[in-house]
Amino acid sequence: MNLERNQLPIVVVDIDNTVANQNPRIMRSINNDGKVNLEKVNSPEEVILDEVIEGSQEALKIISKEYRIFWLTARKEHLTEVTHKWLTLHKFPIDNLVLVERFSDKLHYLEKWAPKLFIDDLEYDHFSLSPKKATIMIENLLEKNINFYKFEGCSS
Repeated sequence: MNLERNQLPIVVVDIDNTVANQNPRIMRSINNDGKVNLEKVNSPEEVILDEVIEGSQEALKIISKEYRIFWLTARKEHLTEVTHKWLTLHKFPIDNLVLVERFSDKLHYLEKWAPKLFIDDLEYDHFSLSPKKATIMIENLLEKNINFYKFEGCSS
């Protein structure tokens, strides 16, 4: 493909439970009362320890040869720097990185970027220890004709 990088089509990729296994971080952050300590689980010191999901680096390296990789994840804004550092440390290609406050905020960017594909675990509320399927998001993706792949390789 002879297109310049900024002319390549876009693939949008989620991070948590799509390329990074956040489950050990969540388990390390459970208090004595059985609830997740949100300050600890959302600390840069914990996020940097997330494990890479097997095969994700190789897959994204291949995809990045013909697509720009836009990362779109629901994380607190103060985690932007450590998120970029984690992706770089693990040699993931980065053309863009956006953190949104809520899972549902991703739809705005997906409409704006019009990616060829959106890759996500399509679950939310992991910190409650009972993640929920993103049924409304899936309905919105279908309604707006946004191609997506629901990654299911990292269950809670």
